[in-house]
Amino acid sequence: MPHRFFAPLLALFLLLSARADAAEPLSGHAILAGKQIPLPAGEWVLAGRDGSGQFQTAVLIQLDGQQVRAFLIATTNAQPGTAGWGLTHDCSGRDGAFATIDYASSIDGACRFVGRVTTSIGTGTATAWIAATEMARQQGWTMPDRWLMAGVRLTDRRDVVDVRYHFADGNLRSTIAPQSAVAWSAQALSAVQHGLRGQLAAADALPMPQSGTATPVSPSPAQPVSTAAAGEVSWGTSLMKTLSWRAVGTVGDLAVAYLFTGDPVLSGGLAATGAVVNSVLYFGHELAWGYSSEGPPMLEFPGASSSNGASSAAPG
Repeated sequence: MPHRFFAPLLALFLLLSARADAAEPLSGHAILAGKQIPLPAGEWVLAGRDGSGQFQTAVLIQLDGQQVRAFLIATTNAQPGTAGWGLTHDCSGRDGAFATIDYASSIDGACRFVGRVTTSIGTGTATAWIAATEMARQQGWTMPDRWLMAGVRLTDRRDVVDVRYHFADGNLRSTIAPQSAVAWSAQALSAVQHGLRGQLAAADALPMPQSGTATPVSPSPAQPVSTAAAGEVSWGTSLMKTLSWRAVGTVGDLAVAYLFTGDPVLSGGLAATGAVVNSVLYFGHELAWGYSSEGPPMLEFPGASSSNGASSAAPG
């Protein structure tokens, strides 16, 4: 089949699949690639989905009459990995938006980020979002283009889950306060962690963030990650490990030397010499591993939004 016919047919197929699945509203959580995706309170409609590649993406919409009150875009891996997946650049709090890295290493990590975004369709837009906007158009739903987004990224050796919750920014009767969204993001991350383990019950819906006066998100740089978590060299940790291990090793060296020589003075000299030499070698070995280890890799997914504070999975 010529390539020029493939894209329209794929979009039509995804739209028809989403409309078929959307017949029954969802609440509590949705299932994506076998993982539970927590939903804020209320009924949600599956409006777009893409499971054609290494990752699966879904867009769910919450309505207030004919207006889209909120939507989320979730992405996860279709098959388990073996070496970790990575965080997102949104964890660094670009453009003064709130962001915090809860923990990070070369194979796992978790972070949260909040900011105002504007939805768009262009290069790098998720196919699931294109299908969702088309469904909204056909259903006559009013789709705002300005949103307050609270996102979470969770990754470990096997899986990665990226969920970005979008709440209409001042277009409906209630407006989510940005600082409420910041506090709420911790609840969202905890729910995503439970969902990754399949521990969400049917009634375990996330509460909606509290509404309030629309105020700017206070600039808050990403909280620093400890050197151990980020995979950086920690001299203090390496030194403490050297001393603690050498205390145990020296006792063993002394016992073995005495067993073979029967001379306590000679045994003590051998153990002391070994303690100094081996401590230096062990400390250097620790530092070499520390310098060679990597921090968390970066992995970006196609999304729905362009950045006004924190991007919504724009390729990077």
